[in-house]
Amino acid sequence: MLNRANKLDEILKKSESIALVYSQECANTPFPDDQKLIEFLKSFSEIYPGKKIYLILTKIENIKDVQNKIVFEENNLKIIKFTFWDYGENWTGNHSAWDKVIGSINLV
Repeated sequence: MLNRANKLDEILKKSESIALVYSQECANTPFPDDQKLIEFLKSFSEIYPGKKIYLILTKIENIKDVQNKIVFEENNLKIIKFTFWDYGENWTGNHSAWDKVIGSINLV
């Protein structure tokens, strides 16, 4: 496990930009408030200074389409929240919505 963590750490240190994805487990799971997410992102950026760091959030709500909102943006840090109904025909979720979320990530 330590070897995996060290390998990931080295990859992140060599990267110019980092994307972290947080997905709400289910609709009745409490979603973290914006301030806690901002604090997390700022703390994470102290570990990897100078990197462009994006925190991509997905929140489950019973709506027809995918909504996105920039929750926080400061210097090289950005939090984007996608809200959609993440239930599909089977346990794999809403493929169309996830295509939009993943399609929004463009890292160098």
